[in-house]
Amino acid sequence: MDISFVIPVKDEESTLKELYRGIVENTTPLNLSFEIIFIDDG
Repeated sequence: MDISFVIPVKDEESTLKELYRGIVENTTPLNLSFEIIFIDDG
């Protein structure tokens, strides 16, 4: 795993898809392995 995105969220349901899509679209061209972890601490 080259990059881990650990993102705390609380009451962010309306923006998660956009955030996820943005991370994937901007990270995929770098040819790195990555994971996205959303932490719901609410």
